[in-house]
Amino acid sequence: MIGIAFTGSGKTLVFSLPMIMVALEQECKIPVVPGEGPFGLCINPSRELARQTHDVVIEHCEALANGGFPMLKTLIAMGGIDMREQQHILNTGCHMCVATPGR
Repeated sequence: MIGIAFTGSGKTLVFSLPMIMVALEQECKIPVVPGEGPFGLCINPSRELARQTHDVVIEHCEALANGGFPMLKTLIAMGGIDMREQQHILNTGCHMCVATPGR
């Protein structure tokens, strides 16, 4: 899916909300174990946009967790972050991944 719209129109929410809902459904049915996932992938053209998208996903996951739902784990995979740290998160099991091309 490709989305083009004005700044502040909710593009990030439109991309991330279905991914969060699928991950939440999977976690409620059968909890993620180490080595599983991700269930959703969002590829962004730049590191800045990936970071922004990751922050939005984290905010929504924390709000859901405060509402009594399980906490969802999200990985950000992009250059400039130690690959061992990213691999560790993948190995422990994650629900969603926000990434840039090349990583």
